[in-house]
Amino acid sequence: MNAKVEINQIFRLPHLQKNLSRHGLSANPLIRERYDVIRLQIARVLREIRQLRTQDPETVTRLSLDAIKLSVQKSGRSFTADLNELIRGRRLSSSIATSMMNDENYAFEICSNLIEASHALLLPPTRAEQSAEGQLALNEQDIARMAGGNTNPRTRTHTDENEKTAG
Repeated sequence: MNAKVEINQIFRLPHLQKNLSRHGLSANPLIRERYDVIRLQIARVLREIRQLRTQDPETVTRLSLDAIKLSVQKSGRSFTADLNELIRGRRLSSSIATSMMNDENYAFEICSNLIEASHALLLPPTRAEQSAEGQLALNEQDIARMAGGNTNPRTRTHTDENEKTAG
């Protein structure tokens, strides 16, 4: 990841934290629940990474991290589908839904970066092991396809769901 992307994400974190704090206390239970989903997704990724760190290093594989990545992508798709349904039912305004989509995307990026950092810290250092795991590991397109949508991981939630609701 390049430095510009990392800096942009550092600036997004306070924005996400502000929205999680503010909307987590909203009088509207629909808003509160959706922001709880975002908060729980980040917590789940942190917990799963911590569990991997406590395992015997010989048992941690690239596929272990791919499973976490897949879970994050599926969660994002589900989140967006729920938002689209709430907007269509006029239970959420499009402005708050847009804010939620942006915040979910920030959370997705945070989770992806945590997984990538874990990849660097947890995976076996030998070339032979890396080569074997690399051949077995899922690429971004495989993960996106398994999550049920677009094969471009950067557009994994919003565009897929918007195309479904437009038709």
